[in-house]
Amino acid sequence: MALILITMTTYMSVIFMRRFWKGNDLRHALRIRQKWCSLATRILGIRVFVQGSWPEIPVMVESNHRSMMDPVVILSQFHCIPVGKAEIARYPLLGKAADVTGIIFLQRDNKNSRQQTRDAIVSWHRRSQSILIFPEGTTGGERTTREFKKGSFEVANQNNISVLPLVIVYQQGEVAWEDGSMGNHFMTTFGKRRINVNLIIGPVITPVDAVASMEQTKTWMDKILGNNGSMN
Repeated sequence: MALILITMTTYMSVIFMRRFWKGNDLRHALRIRQKWCSLATRILGIRVFVQGSWPEIPVMVESNHRSMMDPVVILSQFHCIPVGKAEIARYPLLGKAADVTGIIFLQRDNKNSRQQTRDAIVSWHRRSQSILIFPEGTTGGERTTREFKKGSFEVANQNNISVLPLVIVYQQGEVAWEDGSMGNHFMTTFGKRRINVNLIIGPVITPVDAVASMEQTKTWMDKILGNNGSMN
């Protein structure tokens, strides 16, 4: 874990140096973040296998949620602006790293925060950025997905943002984070020699109705998860 933090600090320094000399450069920050996430997965022995094709248009990426490493795994492969819990901002290094490379912080029990999140999603999408969100709202180890929160699907429907289902499957299976501290979860899960992860990209869903899009997304995800990550 120390090596992860050291590399994070190094990559953040590159971003801040770029900012100092040339001002904010989102594309540069996203490239640096992707390089760091890719390095982090290699350090942790995580091998990522992608199935399907990523769309050329910015989308609302709706993913199932298994582990604290889900965003790192996904962002090692694709450029997205993740929606994350506001508590992340309180972690001194992680919170700052997320902030300088693009994130939308959400405080679910705060009505104003929820509206700010919706506004931020629209703003980032207008800048041609895809949004990454975990509609279950928490991690879990069930065979299929938990109940979805429909807020992101409502935003997609109201603003004509296409929805992209994405399924993450850890082939080792026992990585779900259901209780305990982040540190304990990290040490017990990612101390393994090798972890193989499948990312399965689903069909782009054109928003017509928020509930219908949510149900279509959940049905597709649960089918993939029920087949142990197979698209067949």
